Amino acid sequence: MPIRLEVKTRDQPTHSPVVSGISWTSNGELYSTSDDKTVHRWAGTGDPQGRICQLPSSTTHLELQPAGFQQGPSDLMAVACTDGKIILLNKSGRIEKTIDAHSGAVIALRWSYDGQVRRGG
Repeated sequence: MPIRLEVKTRDQPTHSPVVSGISWTSNGELYSTSDDKTVHRWAGTGDPQGRICQLPSSTTHLELQPAGFQQGPSDLMAVACTDGKIILLNKSGRIEKTIDAHSGAVIALRWSYDGQVRRGG
């Protein structure tokens, strides 16, 4: 099933000022993160479903864990932060783990599809 993004204009913005990362689930939901240190969930229709958490620092990227890591859909996402941390959180917004990854900002990240840990240079 192709994923279709419908852009809508809203009277009240959900994020401010800049959306820095988005990631789709296999069932069409969208998760987004922003410089405002929040993570929000969206329906496939483009309607906001609410803020799931407030993070301790600004973010640069968000990536949902691929479904192949476990039976059924994954519940984890990784968020790259401007303070050098990678935060693993579940879809309810609970922080599962915080990793001090770099002395500068983490600007991008990806899950390994075979489950192995790899670090960039």
